[in-house]
Amino acid sequence: MEVGALVGFGLIAAVLCVLLRKTNPEYAMVVALAAGVLLTIPAIGQVQEILSTVFALTAVYAPMQQAITVLLRAAGICLLVQFSADTCRDAGETALAGRIEFAGRICVLYLAVPLITEVLQMILTLLQRQP
Repeated sequence: MEVGALVGFGLIAAVLCVLLRKTNPEYAMVVALAAGVLLTIPAIGQVQEILSTVFALTAVYAPMQQAITVLLRAAGICLLVQFSADTCRDAGETALAGRIEFAGRICVLYLAVPLITEVLQMILTLLQRQP
């Protein structure tokens, strides 16, 4: 789907939600969730193309495989956390959205620890080689 169509659909869904929220707030939430899912579906096809490109890069740059894997996983966590937190905010649960974002940040940091350790070891190795 084209970006213009996605934006148009999103704006129409937003207006519909605003109108429904006055009379039937429960329907407004259902419409918002359904629109969110429908807006996300076209992106899934593009994820396949992105992954195939990244896998091709990983094959070319084999020494960077660990870093690329960490970056991909971190990006996936960020996207999932953002979608979940936004959905919670749409439902009026801002505190829960904040906790989801906090948990996502911790997961990304935990994921990066081996990579950070490797970088620090490389720095120490380079410093020890200096005369």
